[in-house]
Amino acid sequence: MRENEWTSDPVAYFAEGAGKAQAPARSGSRSRNSPLGKCRLARFCKPRYFAAMLPVLEDPAIRARVHGISVEDYHTMIECGAAGENLELLRGALVEKMSKSSLHSKIVMRLLRWLMRELPAGFFVRPEQPLTLADSEPEPDIAIIAGDDTEMDAGHPTNAEVIIEVCVSSEAIDRLKLQIYAEAGVRECWLVLAEERVVERHTAPQGTAYLNIERITFPGAIASIAFPTLALPPRGLFPE
Repeated sequence: MRENEWTSDPVAYFAEGAGKAQAPARSGSRSRNSPLGKCRLARFCKPRYFAAMLPVLEDPAIRARVHGISVEDYHTMIECGAAGENLELLRGALVEKMSKSSLHSKIVMRLLRWLMRELPAGFFVRPEQPLTLADSEPEPDIAIIAGDDTEMDAGHPTNAEVIIEVCVSSEAIDRLKLQIYAEAGVRECWLVLAEERVVERHTAPQGTAYLNIERITFPGAIASIAFPTLALPPRGLFPE
């Protein structure tokens, strides 16, 4: 699928090739073939990652002196080809994204189709794409953004009306992301605990926490605060 088909049909974009399709470049309007993308660092800044945390980081004295990466530096790394596609920036750290199970993918796709059908005009759905925040650039499973996606500027959105994270094996990281979303002022976040068939609605952000947390077990449902006509989980979300 061509890149310009991304905004016209994101469901097909992600479904095509069983997830083999690639999302647009995270760096915005500049590609890795741009003059900046061919910077001198690109000759030796090839991504090489370890399978686990560096043992030296277990030492509190070392950990306290480790320098984080700014969002600006992260974008430069992307443009230079020094950051792999399977990373996201969380609190200044490059974090490898979790592999997606078939259950995770099915639920994300069902949510995406449902939201594209039910969302009111003036909003659009952005699946598995970056949000540029103060010290992080997370890639939530689903973000509902105000406005028209065809009129977006070169950068990524800096906020969302609602964020949905689907948790299968990623719950610990997704709960860390909740702190980031609260600090950014995202007023409503949903955690879908897929294997438990449980949905949590987090609202009223204050500092790095959400003050109101409501939890419902399927087949129960709870309405969105931002979009009262939408209730999660929708019928048929969880595989039988």
